[in-house]
Amino acid sequence: NEFTFIDRIKALDMKFDLIYTPAAGYIGEMFANELDFDGKVVFYDYFKANVDVKRITTDMNMTMKDIYYYSRYASHTFDFSGGNMSPEKAKDYKDEETLLEYQRNLTEVEYRILNLMSIDVEELIKDVKGKTVLFNTSNVFGYHMVHAAFTLEQIEIAYNTIRKLLIEHTKAVVFRGTNPVKKMVIE
Repeated sequence: NEFTFIDRIKALDMKFDLIYTPAAGYIGEMFANELDFDGKVVFYDYFKANVDVKRITTDMNMTMKDIYYYSRYASHTFDFSGGNMSPEKAKDYKDEETLLEYQRNLTEVEYRILNLMSIDVEELIKDVKGKTVLFNTSNVFGYHMVHAAFTLEQIEIAYNTIRKLLIEHTKAVVFRGTNPVKKMVIE
């Protein structure tokens, strides 16, 4: 299959009002630009320092070199390894200048501390009610550290709670991320 996950979401031909996406990386910027999006992007993480880093690097439109220098003075460790990216996943990512341009093109950005394992249901309902939402959980529900800290039943309850809430309170939703048994889904 030659389609990237961005292509698969584009094929749905939906105009999103709101994108929720983890603070790590540039996927939120890619979604906003590749999907011709002009609404609000919410970058989230359960760890305040990660949200702060995203705010600083995005607001200052930092290059990787800038981020590297910034990391030398930050209070927590940065991971520049890039992980084990498959060739299929690599097709979705752009060169650095394109990603920086994508950041500059963001129209409305919010940074939020949000733990998907213990979500504030009322706050999320208030934010998504009646909107067309792209909700990206990335690898959160399949992440080995989540599986080390929570039972599979707890992870499944959190996953299903968020999906049900989004289905019931949005105009339309695309949910993207790993499910509790580590399978990537776009639904």
